[in-house]
Amino acid sequence: MHEVWSRVREGRHVVVVGTLPPLPETQPGEPRWAVVRVGCDGAWSTWGPLEDARRRIEALLGEQSPRWDEALDRMGTSARFLGDLPEPTIEATLVGAANRLAERFEGRAALVIESLDEADEATVQALRDILERAGWMRLPLVLGLGQVPEHGPLAELLGRIEGDPVAAGPKAEPTGFDWSSLRPELLLVMRAAAVVGRSFEAELVARLLGVSADAVLMRLQQAADLGAPLADHGGGRFFIPEAAQRALVQRVLPSLVERWHRRLGEILAEPPRPVDADVDEPRAPDPASYEEASGSEGPGSGGGAGASEAGETSETREAGETREASETGETGETEGPDGADEADEADQAGGADGGGEVAEGSEPPSPPVGTLGHARPSAEPVTATYDEILEPAGEDRLSAKPADEPAVDEPAVDEPAASEPEHDAAETMRLDPEEVERLLSPRAAADGARDQARAAHHLSEAGLPERAVEQYLAALRK
Repeated sequence: MHEVWSRVREGRHVVVVGTLPPLPETQPGEPRWAVVRVGCDGAWSTWGPLEDARRRIEALLGEQSPRWDEALDRMGTSARFLGDLPEPTIEATLVGAANRLAERFEGRAALVIESLDEADEATVQALRDILERAGWMRLPLVLGLGQVPEHGPLAELLGRIEGDPVAAGPKAEPTGFDWSSLRPELLLVMRAAAVVGRSFEAELVARLLGVSADAVLMRLQQAADLGAPLADHGGGRFFIPEAAQRALVQRVLPSLVERWHRRLGEILAEPPRPVDADVDEPRAPDPASYEEASGSEGPGSGGGAGASEAGETSETREAGETREASETGETGETEGPDGADEADEADQAGGADGGGEVAEGSEPPSPPVGTLGHARPSAEPVTATYDEILEPAGEDRLSAKPADEPAVDEPAVDEPAASEPEHDAAETMRLDPEEVERLLSPRAAADGARDQARAAHHLSEAGLPERAVEQYLAALRK
């Protein structure tokens, strides 16, 4: 067994210089090893490797995030927002999950943090705080790096680990990739992604090119199949190495790079819709919709009650339509031919139901909050789209732009006259656990500022320093 894993079996932390040795082979009948690996050479973010490690450990243990459990308890959520409960630190949440992993896989578990010499300062400081408390982290840490620094925060961190660093094999140098081997549509997507940065979102690249996110994701998948150095961090976020990003941008025309930077600055500078922390509870479904669709009764109602409620709802709707017609004026009797009257009635019905087409001159419905498409459309229309390049014949289904996607007709829901029934919190909350964690995170408030800082960077690259300064100042105010 390699010296690294011998120290891990003893419960000791270890520093590895070079490439980490492979795990020891498990003999039949022996318990398996549980090793969680995270890297610091990916997309940069504060505490990013530690947050990734915590999520991976919880997934290995079959646990869900403690913040998701807290979100299901409205009293706990209110106390957290009002400041009655302290916010758990990243160190505490990571150590808690790591110690549970160490207890389950005693002597055969470790947390491997690779490329530590490329970690952000907050990650290094958090690890230093963890190691300062002797015996707090019971899960052995395996810290990998290219070379041992002589001074600085990282040197102080490594100095708190007992034992000399273990010299392993030399760090493998990444081999170059021939980008010219990609088809034009794949190369176009990769070049646009490289202009966004080393870390990019598929939806942002799709908005830059004026195509659907599905088209971009399919091209990224094809590029990865051909060996392109592309890492998927989940949630539509990707990462490419710095050398690959530099090689891609160097082959793009400067005028096109400037145009793309300007467009990215406009997209990221668009003000998002305000996010409401309250959970919207769904209204009770209209019993009449069940009878119209399948002839069955609404849930939780008897046959007679359902029929009576449907009748009352129908009468209420007819009375409301009569009042709307009287308030808007008798246009149906005096204006235009019968065809125009029918068109006006169809437009009114579509507006009431929420599923019709958007009238000319009105704003289209906004995409859901939490996606890159939630911002309002830019004042300057996109003059160039790349769907013809990205989507050859036979793949038209992927070329639909987000604005051209057909609207989904939703049944009209009438507000009941009586008070709405109360719902249990566990039944009404339908938020994604990652989205709840994002809302509860103290970094959620900085999302808008981060987008504006990114917008300022792209506007500066596009040769618009005054607009870049405006975005920087707006980000600082936030």
